[in-house]
Amino acid sequence: MYQFFAILPYYNSVVSETFGAMLGVYCWISVNAFLMKIYEMSGHLIVIAIGAPIVVVVMKRLRSYKIEWLMSTNAEKFTKDVESLN
Repeated sequence: MYQFFAILPYYNSVVSETFGAMLGVYCWISVNAFLMKIYEMSGHLIVIAIGAPIVVVVMKRLRSYKIEWLMSTNAEKFTKDVESLN
């Protein structure tokens, strides 16, 4: 059953983790750009450069946990469906 879900783009861990990481970095840069407009401070590039790898690691970990959760819930639903047929 896992082989079937591995070919779907949403369940493919590499695609999902990369998409989540890039979305997180985009949000991180957007928040820092917004704060830069409000506070007129310098040094935001350093904050972005230091925070971006941290955001990538956190988003990849969250996405991998989400994929594992989806796989387990789908496996449970599949077994329930099979048992209901018997």
